[in-house]
Amino acid sequence: MRPHSVAVLLGVLFVLSSLSPAVAAPEDEEIPMLRLFFEKEEYIIGEEVNVTAELTANGRYVNPDIGGIALAILMNFTFGQGGPGDIQWVGLDSVPGERGVFTGSFVSQPQHVVALDPGGEGLPLMGKVIFMMAICAYKQVQTMAMGVVPIESGPVINVAVSDHYPSPGDTVTVTVTTTNGTVVDAADVVVGLSSYDGETSQDLADLTVTRESTGVYKASYTIPVDLTDGTLYTVNAGASFPDYNTSAYLQPLFGTGFMVSFYDIWFQNVSATDDETVVAVWVADTAGNALSGIDVDMTVDVYLKAGGLDTQVLANTTGADGSAVFTVSHASAERLDVTGMASDGTYVQRFYMEAVIDHSMPEPPEPEDPDGGFSVEAWEFPETGPIWDMIKEP
Repeated sequence: MRPHSVAVLLGVLFVLSSLSPAVAAPEDEEIPMLRLFFEKEEYIIGEEVNVTAELTANGRYVNPDIGGIALAILMNFTFGQGGPGDIQWVGLDSVPGERGVFTGSFVSQPQHVVALDPGGEGLPLMGKVIFMMAICAYKQVQTMAMGVVPIESGPVINVAVSDHYPSPGDTVTVTVTTTNGTVVDAADVVVGLSSYDGETSQDLADLTVTRESTGVYKASYTIPVDLTDGTLYTVNAGASFPDYNTSAYLQPLFGTGFMVSFYDIWFQNVSATDDETVVAVWVADTAGNALSGIDVDMTVDVYLKAGGLDTQVLANTTGADGSAVFTVSHASAERLDVTGMASDGTYVQRFYMEAVIDHSMPEPPEPEDPDGGFSVEAWEFPETGPIWDMIKEP
C-alpha cells in the first residue's frame, strides 16, 4: 500500500469502529488486543487471500471466549453514507499448539471490492480495497480489529522542482507526473504557489500548466528580480483523473517547494547558568563565507521553570567572524524561543530558533534529500566553508 493511503484508512476505520460498540475493561483487568495480518501488500481479483488473526492481552497470547473470532468482509461500503450494505463471513480456525492464533482464507471476488475516491470528502486516497472486520471477546471484554486488503492502487501524483534554492530573477520549473500503475494522463492538472517570508503568508496566482507528454506536465515561475526578503515558496499541485472522480483533485502527501535565501543563519548556545544564557547568531553568505556588519534583531521568549514567560528584545551586529553574541539574563528557565531577522540594510531574512538551556553543543543540521520531500524552515545553515569551521570551534 502506498504511504499516502495510511491517513485516509485510519479515518475510514474510525468510522467503521462505530458499527460495533465495545465494552470498556476495568482498570485492574487485562486489556485484549486483536490484530489482522495478510501475506501480501496487494492482491488481484480471483486470488486467494490468507488471513491471520492474533489475540493478545497485556502482551501475551490468549484464547478468546467461547465462540472464537468472527471475521467478516464488509461489502457495498460507501464512506460517509453509513455502514456496509452486505456481509460475508470468513471462517477462522485456531492453529494447533498456538494460543491466540487463528488462520483462514477466502478468494477475492468483484463483489468484495470497494472503490474509494476522495469525491466530496477531501481524501488523498483513490483505489480499490476490501474492508474486513474481526470481533471477539476475552473475559467478556469485546475487542475488534479492522483489516484492509488493497486490490488495486489508485492514481499517484508526483511533484518536483528544478531548483530548491533559486535567486531573484531565476526561473523555477515545476514538473508534475501522474501515474496509475504506469504513466497516464490526468483529466486536469492545477499548480498553485504560496509564499512565506517569515512574517507574511500569501497565495499567488495559479501557474500556467503545459502537457509535455503522457502524464508529464510542466509549469514555471520566475522569482521577482527585486525580491529583498528571504522567502519560502510552497508548490500546491493537484490532479484529477477521468477513471475516478474528475471533480476530486489528488495531491501528494508530502509537499515540495523552493526557497530564496540571502544568508545562512546558525544559532549556537554558548553558555548557560541558572540566571544567564549566552547565545550567538552566526551569519554567512550562501557560500558559507562569514558576513560582518549584519544587523541582527531578535525577540527572546524565556520559558521560566516556575512558570510564566519573560520576553526580551535584543539587538547586535555581526563581527568579523560573522557572529553576533547576545546575553540573556533571566530567572531559572527551561528554554528560549527566538524570533528575529538579519539584514544588511537591503536584504532581510527572518529566522526562528528554539534553545534548550543546557551546556551541550548543538548538533549540525541534517541536509534534506533533494529527491525526497522538501521541507525547509526560514533559515539555512552552512555545512562547509570558513564560517562552519569557526562555529564548530568558536
